[in-house]
Amino acid sequence: MHQFDILHVISDLHLGGIKNTDKNFQVFNQGKRLGNFIDKLALEAPTKQLALVLNGDIVDFLAENNACYLDTTNAIGKLERICDDISFAMVFAALTDFIQKPNRTLVILLGNHDVELAFPNVKNWFINKLTNNDEQAKGRIIYATDGAGFACSVKGKRVLCVHGNEGDEWNVVDYFQLQKANRQINWGHYPELWQANAGTQMVIDVMNDIKKDFPMVDLLKPEKMAAIPVVLALAPEKLNQIGKVLRLFGGAQWDNLKMRWGFLSAQESDQQQETLIRQEHTKLSELLNETFDFNQQESVASLLQQANQRIKNNEPANDPSKEQETLLGAFDGALRLLGKWLSNEKPITTLRKSLIRFMKKDNSFSLTGKDEVFDQLDPQVSADIDYLIVGHTHLARVMPRSQGSGYYYNSGTWIRLIELDDHTLKTDESFKPAFDAFMAGSLDALDAIQNLGKDKNIPLVKTGSFYAVTVKTFDGQTQAQLSRVKPTGIYVEHDKTRH
Repeated sequence: MHQFDILHVISDLHLGGIKNTDKNFQVFNQGKRLGNFIDKLALEAPTKQLALVLNGDIVDFLAENNACYLDTTNAIGKLERICDDISFAMVFAALTDFIQKPNRTLVILLGNHDVELAFPNVKNWFINKLTNNDEQAKGRIIYATDGAGFACSVKGKRVLCVHGNEGDEWNVVDYFQLQKANRQINWGHYPELWQANAGTQMVIDVMNDIKKDFPMVDLLKPEKMAAIPVVLALAPEKLNQIGKVLRLFGGAQWDNLKMRWGFLSAQESDQQQETLIRQEHTKLSELLNETFDFNQQESVASLLQQANQRIKNNEPANDPSKEQETLLGAFDGALRLLGKWLSNEKPITTLRKSLIRFMKKDNSFSLTGKDEVFDQLDPQVSADIDYLIVGHTHLARVMPRSQGSGYYYNSGTWIRLIELDDHTLKTDESFKPAFDAFMAGSLDALDAIQNLGKDKNIPLVKTGSFYAVTVKTFDGQTQAQLSRVKPTGIYVEHDKTRH
């Protein structure tokens, strides 16, 4: 097991996307801050063994032009463009300087937006780029892209870093399929057609098109569900795309099943998939009815009940997808009713009320709010692991593990985030600045709003989410803390999160 004196973990940088005079599609805009932080780590405690873990979604191939489920032909070209982009170049320059230093280690993990980093040819290109082909520097890079995560010891404390998508049925990476693709690349062949997870399908087939007009859906949390009320309120004509989102729920549940597939027979898998589809159908029914307060709720509920009854009365189908089609026909009908209602409402009122109803149970910005990743991963990780460190959700977390005496940390993200307070959502008038920025269809327009809240001093875009998880000796004890990185690169403890 690798042993270090100091460990820093960051994740979800999402370096990628195009910025030009017409449009800005780069959700990351903290190049100088991050570069300064890495420069500070390069010089910190020079005689001690220090590691920086990039815990997944380092770059974002899904945000690039001509994005596809898995780019087997142009991944190196896209990665080269990202590395040379003026918005990100200082980050890669800082990483290069970091691994030139003795006693520094850079650890690279895979996320669900940068799967191509695992390709052998991409890995070799990336390492050569980061090290300027320096052999000693190459020896300071650990590439952990096999899906097992990265385990190490920091002054006697056991640490496990995983991206977190392993606990998200929407975004689980099929590492068996990836291993097969890598073998085909090494043997000089193009990999077979990639079976993308539901989350990747949603980004490529639905969200990338929606983000061209409404980039804020990338910044709302939780983004999968927040996208539905936002898009339906601002652009009812995109109902067909929202229908695609609903169709992906069944696929997400199937990916959830595959995470446990080794313990199921084929027959049990079919039965389990039917159960999962029904469960997700119920969740979607509740979502529509809770998010939109409209008079045709009973009609929507009736359509969904009919679909459930047809499944209940029929024999299980040999092809589970047919059951899914039956369900989703009912959703299409429900959405048509919803569209008729939306066309008669003021968009600002519809969106504001929908966000109020949607966010009333949301704990996205609570450091101690449990999430699905915690619920899925924590029980699977040994109680002997002192610190389980993840990313993926973009939401910082610190909480005791459910077993043993260890702690669960989420390092959050370095991209923009949007958090709307109760006062902003109280009336159409208080919501209007945010609404106008949404309608402007520009990240720059979102950044410009600084006058929300009761005292009109709250920015629309959240700027306090530039975190790292730090494990090292504090006052004679090895502990972890959630560190907030200042623009100068200096990191400080955030809200007494040290354990």
